Amino acid sequence: GRFLKPDRTGTSLEELPAEEIRVKMAQLFRNLKKRSRVSSQKVSASSHSESAETVQLVENVREEDVLFGRVYEHVGNKRLREVVESMSVEYNSSTRGRKKEIADAIVAEMKRRGRFLKPTEDGKWAE
Repeated sequence: GRFLKPDRTGTSLEELPAEEIRVKMAQLFRNLKKRSRVSSQKVSASSHSESAETVQLVENVREEDVLFGRVYEHVGNKRLREVVESMSVEYNSSTRGRKKEIADAIVAEMKRRGRFLKPTEDGKWAE
């Protein structure tokens, strides 16, 4: 699977580079830490990609897939949150370099199970 986001035109999707994926994983850990302190606080961030790749639509979404966007109840998304939560103590006490390694390990684990899918404007999913 790949991490994807809409391109600037909004008509296709582009793949996020590895560094932006690490930033997204770090964001998940920060959000988890903040939710444990203040349960009602919500945090969001945006990112921009310099390298782009056009992708194909996905026919069927599987339970193991992680869906980007505000899809909280999907099985794959719940699994990602469980993995992030299980690593949060180690992540929060680690050096910056180790944090990148942890984020990369989580991405690799999730890719073994499923795909990372992004919604398209017409309500479909793309890998």
